[in-house]
Amino acid sequence: MPHGLRHGHKVWLDGQGHPQVAVEERMSHKPQGVEGTYSPTSPEMELGTARGLREAWEKALTDEVDQTAEWRERRSS
Repeated sequence: MPHGLRHGHKVWLDGQGHPQVAVEERMSHKPQGVEGTYSPTSPEMELGTARGLREAWEKALTDEVDQTAEWRERRSS
């Protein structure tokens, strides 16, 4: 995954308030120290993370379609 997409992925996860341990696991990072040892993720965390990302992606696509439609409308006027 190109670095920019990877960075954006993490920004969305952090912005949605997902637990840091879930974000790090999804990014294939191994949290260090106590958090890495004693903060396992659960299937519910992964589902919540995936759901939040899907919703953000769908909103971004909808916003893009809306902006394109507005641009075309202004251009044709």
